[in-house]
Amino acid sequence: MASKLQHLLDSKIYQWYTLSMHPDELTAWRKSHGFTQTELGEILGVKKTTVYRWEKNMRIIPPFLPLALECIEMKGDEFRDKGMKTKKEKEV
Repeated sequence: MASKLQHLLDSKIYQWYTLSMHPDELTAWRKSHGFTQTELGEILGVKKTTVYRWEKNMRIIPPFLPLALECIEMKGDEFRDKGMKTKKEKEV
């Protein structure tokens, strides 16, 4: 029995699943950084519907997404310098 559990823990599927974000975490991150689904999709190179599906748990969030969001945080000014403004910035 223990070997089956160890096999699961070592499997790429388990590692991939545990690296992913929860849909609620993605929604909270997006809102706290002032992005709409459309804006985040544009930055990530995906459609708004993809972001929507990730947030509604209709599609699995790819394991690289937390890293991509971290890069967006670090380079946020570069997106804004290119004319992309967040929803919060547009309201001001």
